[in-house]
Amino acid sequence: MKHLKTIICLFLTITSCDTKPQMPTAKRPIIFLHGSLAAGDTYSVQLERFKAMGYQENELYLFDWNSLAGFIGGGDISGLDTFIDQVKKETGWAKIDLVGHSAGSFQVYNFSNTAYGIQNINKVILLAGRAQTQRAGNGTISTLNIYSTADLIVPGGTVVEAENQRFTTLDHYEVATSLATFNAMFSFLNGSLNSSTPNTDNKIKISGKVLRFAENTPEADAQIHVFT
Repeated sequence: MKHLKTIICLFLTITSCDTKPQMPTAKRPIIFLHGSLAAGDTYSVQLERFKAMGYQENELYLFDWNSLAGFIGGGDISGLDTFIDQVKKETGWAKIDLVGHSAGSFQVYNFSNTAYGIQNINKVILLAGRAQTQRAGNGTISTLNIYSTADLIVPGGTVVEAENQRFTTLDHYEVATSLATFNAMFSFLNGSLNSSTPNTDNKIKISGKVLRFAENTPEADAQIHVFT
């Protein structure tokens, strides 16, 4: 029987012969989308805060999209569904949490209202976006909406049936980067700020990528010089 299984595996994918289920990561993965004329580094400080509160690198993802494509009210997030499928495969979770800032908030909200979004998104966080008449997922997905009356770029407002957090002093970019925003996001995703064990890994790690400004497409034959 052992030899028969080996022969059968020659005609199937490796994963189909693996009888061990994939164990999910400790925390549900989060995918972050930036706004117009920006990139994933919008969230660099927030990612460090999440890691300090117990998240691992393989639970935090950045999706860089081309905000210049159809610049006014548009942009190209094609491939987000494929990206989500890959994250789910790598982490073992059936659904992910999705965060968007500014135009990324607009993209996240619309994406969550698709059949794919409703099926694959657990919670949605909208940062510095516009008021909406219902929460994400056509009203089916738990939503946190954070906006500021001091935001001079996007006149934010409440999202009906969502958890709304209104600030009065944060500017448009601070809505994505502030500690107050992190506290609200972490509590929304995890129940409270005390629900995680701080990450005590003190190893220094360097990572990054080279992208064309705003298009966020990889630069061919790019070289990175690191000086220490």
